[in-house]
Amino acid sequence: KVIDYWFARLRQIAPEVFEDRVFVDVGCGKGKVLIRWAKLLKRHGLTQRVVGVESDETLLEESERRFRNEKVREGDVQTFLADAPDFEYEVIGDKFLFWMFNPFSSYAVDDWCRQMAASIDALVVLNNPVHANVLLEEGFILIDLWDRSSTGHDSWFLMWRGADSE
Repeated sequence: KVIDYWFARLRQIAPEVFEDRVFVDVGCGKGKVLIRWAKLLKRHGLTQRVVGVESDETLLEESERRFRNEKVREGDVQTFLADAPDFEYEVIGDKFLFWMFNPFSSYAVDDWCRQMAASIDALVVLNNPVHANVLLEEGFILIDLWDRSSTGHDSWFLMWRGADSE
């Protein structure tokens, strides 16, 4: 439901993200988000580069098996074995839509933000409001919020930091 919600919400408020941004699942694990995103793109006749970054080789191998089982074509999704804070995103583009589902500690999110080159235009769908302050401190701006609970523990933020906006 969360993936479908943000896909539809982005089509509504910022449809250009599907044309000019690389979708990157940071800490893609077993590939669930990548598979769903690729299928939604296909269903809606959209093309977008879809990339996963994962540091655990076993999880990445599992995601590759799932791609085959779910009939996601090899060219539809690309994965990289790398630590998210150390990955050089510039090699795959300069405008991104990042998906982060509770992947890291606040320290790792801080490292990820600091390592990201200022030339990168980053739109981030972030689950875990505990870490949102890290992005805010690094110059990200809250654009949208989906609060699914009265406690705020199940919230999703859409945040943006433009190129050279630090």
